[in-house]
Amino acid sequence: MELVTIQQEVYEYHELSDKAKDSVRIALIQDYDCEHIIDSAKEEGRAKGFIIDDVRYSVGTHTHDGASWTGAIDLIDFFEANPDPEFIGEEVMIIELMRNDWIDKNVEVNQNSFHYVDSSTMRLGDVVDYAESVEDNENNPTLVEGIMEGANVKELFDSFHWAKRLDLMVERALEAVKEYADNIYTQIKEDYEWQVSDENINELIYINGWRFNKRGEII
Repeated sequence: MELVTIQQEVYEYHELSDKAKDSVRIALIQDYDCEHIIDSAKEEGRAKGFIIDDVRYSVGTHTHDGASWTGAIDLIDFFEANPDPEFIGEEVMIIELMRNDWIDKNVEVNQNSFHYVDSSTMRLGDVVDYAESVEDNENNPTLVEGIMEGANVKELFDSFHWAKRLDLMVERALEAVKEYADNIYTQIKEDYEWQVSDENINELIYINGWRFNKRGEII
């Protein structure tokens, strides 16, 4: 048996070419994980009425980087936490109609693109009302719970332009879910940029004692 000694040039990270440094970055972030950010966003979102099932994101790849989420909004929780002071009376009536199941109290949050994941792709499902069924109801139904318990449902629907107000409220909710998705993306982007920064890479190299060949591969 013959032992052969092979000599190989060994490089510190700062000695590598820019191309080789990019190879190191790619190797270190190929399993990038931001679940801690997503889990925190899901927990904090619940207090806003956001029920987040899934978060999609893209970072560090192209001009359509961003984040979006799917799930639902608890509309009562959201509107109670984010009222429009100018129309508080009308919004309270809509909230109480929701609480008593005359208007949907939850709405789906969807994402309508396969290729892109930024917040502009987010949509809300339909918020269904049951105002027409009141017209055919001879029992003159009233609200059975909430701060307007006992109020006549038909009279509430007839008392203001509720459909227009509801549409504006839903538009506000959609803007809020997009803004929340943008906030999630900002956190992911900041974390990602730290992970690929020279400062973090140098720290990882120091901790692990890594050295590289000319192509940026760990040896």
